[in-house]
Amino acid sequence: LFRSASTAKTAAIAVLLYEIRIALLPFVFAIAVAFVLDPVIKTLQRRLESPRWPIAAALYLLLLMLLGAVGYWIFTSAVPAVMHIVAHAPDILRHFLSEIMGNKGITIFGQTYTADKVVAALGGMVAGMAGVTALERAVGLAVSVIFGTFLTLVLMPYFMISAPRLAAGSIWLLPAERRRSVQDLLPKIIPMLRRYLIGLGIVVIYTVVVAWIGFGPIFHLPYAVLLAIVVGILELIPVIGPFLSATIVGVIAIQEQGIIAAVLLFGFAIGLRLSIDN
Repeated sequence: LFRSASTAKTAAIAVLLYEIRIALLPFVFAIAVAFVLDPVIKTLQRRLESPRWPIAAALYLLLLMLLGAVGYWIFTSAVPAVMHIVAHAPDILRHFLSEIMGNKGITIFGQTYTADKVVAALGGMVAGMAGVTALERAVGLAVSVIFGTFLTLVLMPYFMISAPRLAAGSIWLLPAERRRSVQDLLPKIIPMLRRYLIGLGIVVIYTVVVAWIGFGPIFHLPYAVLLAIVVGILELIPVIGPFLSATIVGVIAIQEQGIIAAVLLFGFAIGLRLSIDN
């Protein structure tokens, strides 16, 4: 009976966590940052012979300054590019379809489809789907992103300062018979998990930098900064992410420079993908 009750309790907790998974993201991000920075804080504590909270607070302020600089750079570089793409989306799509279908279009079952007809039909579909519901969803998403970002920034110093106490307390949430085995296993798991999280960050930074070099100085694509950021973020999504990034870059290349440039750029994306995997 005790095991059945424990299993039912675990299942209930799992279902609850799944239902509130989106709300947990700020906590996950804040814990991940504190987890990665914990060795740095401990090293500075030993060398400076200082309590934990001043060092954690100083690192948090430095991190805020870095995030602010990155956010300003993204806002000044990427946001105008996004607005330009949204404003000229029909023209971009029309040029893309013209490269594929040709000026005369294609004929299917006796019906000729040109780029202008396809764009007009898609525009009508989008206009039909857009409305109060779509606007409400967009506003709700924006509010969620803003609130989630603010909550993450608020939680980060708390976890950075209180990490050892929270970690020790979380052990006591486990059943008594499991605590010893978990304590023996944690020294093996924690370094691997920390290196994994650091590795993800390095992969994203590497991808953004190399992608920007390829998209900007080499291929001279517009929106090079925006494309590089998107490709770097998509690297966090297995399988689908690299495919989506290659597709987005290919569409931009076709509408700007033609099929040959898109093929070369797709080859560059494959090379970047292989370098990341290695």
